[in-house]
Amino acid sequence: MIIVGGIVLDLIIQATIGHRSFEHFDISRLSIDLVQFAALLIIALRANRNYPLGLAAAQLLAIVGNLAALFHRDGWNEAYWAMTQMPILLQLSILAGGLWAHRRRVSRIGNYNSWSPRMAGGRGFS
Repeated sequence: MIIVGGIVLDLIIQATIGHRSFEHFDISRLSIDLVQFAALLIIALRANRNYPLGLAAAQLLAIVGNLAALFHRDGWNEAYWAMTQMPILLQLSILAGGLWAHRRRVSRIGNYNSWSPRMAGGRGFS
């Protein structure tokens, strides 16, 4: 849902302000990527699975691509596109692999806890 939400939000922004190119840094792309990364990281830290960490790491690649475009403005439009758009394909393949492994595990051992247990003393995520 987070990945789809980012795509939909990007399409809404393009519909309202017009097409954006990859010739120049775009703050709206960085903002979407930062929000997606925060959401994926929160889920990854709580999930009882490993693949959400891969999803968050792929999103971090998109953030690095945005920062590279911000600090090095000349001649990086192909790299800017690749580093901000290709992680989506990586995320989809990680998600597909994680879901396949989950289904296999459930068929082998049955249902199991989806989330990590809370830490003693009330610390951790709510």
